[in-house]
Amino acid sequence: MSASPAYDFDPKPFYADIFDTDLGRKLWDFINEGSTIDLMKDASDRGRPAVEPLQEDLLKRHEQEGVREKRIKRMIGLMARQVLERSGYNKLESRIQVKPQRLFESGSTYERRG
Repeated sequence: MSASPAYDFDPKPFYADIFDTDLGRKLWDFINEGSTIDLMKDASDRGRPAVEPLQEDLLKRHEQEGVREKRIKRMIGLMARQVLERSGYNKLESRIQVKPQRLFESGSTYERRG
């Protein structure tokens, strides 16, 4: 069993109900895994949406739990943003097409601060 993330997720009022579920907590743990953070940073450093490389793992682990729902996908994007911002990245652009579109149609890009 992995340790809890060092930081709390701020679900804003929009996602509090989803985050307060087993799936919400599992997704937050997944987004905070070191390998997941590395994938998001690598995608960001290459100018690609941060969520792009996470699609296969998310589908493998959580497709049966409803990860394809629009609000859940948006919450994943917010989770990614919070993790990347605390890791030294700033949001650059939104609605950048994800390739291939297995789970997400678009995502945000980030750039390293400094």
